[in-house]
Amino acid sequence: MDPSFYEPITEYHATDTSSSRDGAIVYVPDYLSFTVDQEHPYVHQSGQDWNRHHTTIYRITYTPNHRLVTSIEMIRMGTP
Repeated sequence: MDPSFYEPITEYHATDTSSSRDGAIVYVPDYLSFTVDQEHPYVHQSGQDWNRHHTTIYRITYTPNHRLVTSIEMIRMGTP
């Protein structure tokens, strides 16, 4: 089933900061009331080591076929 079926949703690029794997596009339904921490966002130009220590980290669970997020929780607040 196409993720647009679950609209309204927001598309995000999720990056795995615990490994060197590429990130994935995931789809977050609005009913999860998720907003990205704008004070500590992921900075692509800074590399994974910097981001691992300075950005807010989330645990994301999503469906394998359509990458529809089923749960998202903040596990560590970013630092300046």
